[in-house]
Amino acid sequence: MLSVRAYDSQFHNPDSTEPPTPISAPDFAGFLEARAREFGHRIGVTFGEAFTAHRTMGVKSLFDLL
Repeated sequence: MLSVRAYDSQFHNPDSTEPPTPISAPDFAGFLEARAREFGHRIGVTFGEAFTAHRTMGVKSLFDLL
């Protein structure tokens, strides 16, 4: 979150006159934290980050997934 907050000017600013964007919504920071907590919960830690694939992964053996 420190890295994200380094670009604080890109996020919600109630005084901004710039056009709204998905990351300038007031609840965006809360969404990021909630998502990180959900992914962390799945693996038994406080925060986690998900990695997704937009196509089917090919493996020759199920052991390649371990």
